[in-house]
Parts: sequence; C-alpha cells; structure tokens
Amino acid sequence: MSAFDKQVGGNHYKHMMIQPTEYIIANDLSWCEGNIIKYISRWRCKGGVDDLRKVIHYAQILMERELAPSHEVKGPLSDGALPSLDEKAPDNVT
Repeated sequence: MSAFDKQVGGNHYKHMMIQPTEYIIANDLSWCEGNIIKYISRWRCKGGVDDLRKVIHYAQILMERELAPSHEVKGPLSDGALPSLDEKAPDNVT
C-alpha cells in the first residue's frame, strides 16, 4: 500500500485524479508553489475562502521574491508593500 492510498485528517484529496502532493513532487515545486497547488485544489472541499486567501498570500510571497532586485536578498520587502499584479518582472526572470 502506498502512502498516497491513505489520507490523514479527512478525505478532501481522495476524489482527485492526482493528489496535490503527487503533482508537487513530480514537478519539483517550491514550498510556496506547492502550497498554492494544495490550497487551490482543496478550497471547495475543505477551507473555503480562507484557502483562497492562503493562495493569494503565497502568490504574493513569490511575487516579492521574483520582483526583488537580484542584488538584494530575496526575502520580505523592507517597507511591507505588496507588489502590484501589473508590476513588470525584472528582465532576468522568465
């Protein structure tokens, strides 16, 4: 029996063709990317709008890191401002 055949703490992933963890591992996604997949996959069956807020939060973290100048440590922005969805990514980001 595979660990994917058992779900601890509910059954909100059992109805899915591919469980989020399988997809995350197969695609070598980062922590934030994986959490986006997890929360967007389960929001209707488990966390509702709170899970959608988590998706937005993790996407904002990714945007902050991608939009930070390459000479800065990629971490939280010093002024706490969130990047605009319309803000252009640096040229070195594809």
